[in-house]
Amino acid sequence: MPKSKGGGHTLSYAKSELKHKDYLIDKMIAIRQKKLTNIEIERIKLNEKLTLLARGISDEILKTQKQIYDLCEVTPNKLNDEISSLTYFKGVLENKDVEQGI
Repeated sequence: MPKSKGGGHTLSYAKSELKHKDYLIDKMIAIRQKKLTNIEIERIKLNEKLTLLARGISDEILKTQKQIYDLCEVTPNKLNDEISSLTYFKGVLENKDVEQGI
């Protein structure tokens, strides 16, 4: 089958267009793959941030729990012990005063 004069040119042009479109598609794929990579990197960073926040919140919870414990348990017990000691000391002083006739 003989080629027409314009047929070779049209085929060459079509191949060139196909190659160009193939290149553009590859470029679009690469851009989207890079975006996916960037999304994954950002996801990892956000997960790390979330982990740090969770640790920070846990630390704050523990600190607050200790403050509550100190406020509601340690401090009242200590104050009650001090009151008992002072009351005892007061009693000792009153007994001495009675013994000395003051």
